[in-house]
Amino acid sequence: MTRVMLIGNARGGKSAISWSLSSVYALPYYAFDKILWQCGWKQIISEEYERTHEFLITGDRWLVGGYGSSTGQEG
Repeated sequence: MTRVMLIGNARGGKSAISWSLSSVYALPYYAFDKILWQCGWKQIISEEYERTHEFLITGDRWLVGGYGSSTGQEG
């Protein structure tokens, strides 16, 4: 079982490090910003997020990172 979670400040390099680590260790990478926010930075309903989150983290091998980026860019 290999589970890795990267946390840190917005624009701190989490995504870049996550992509590198997921490639080196052949881990699926899930950016939580991508499942928490819709285009235009509109937050999805909590039930949908919880369902997707639960599905992703039940696996034995993953790398996750990110929460609440404040870049203002569309996701």
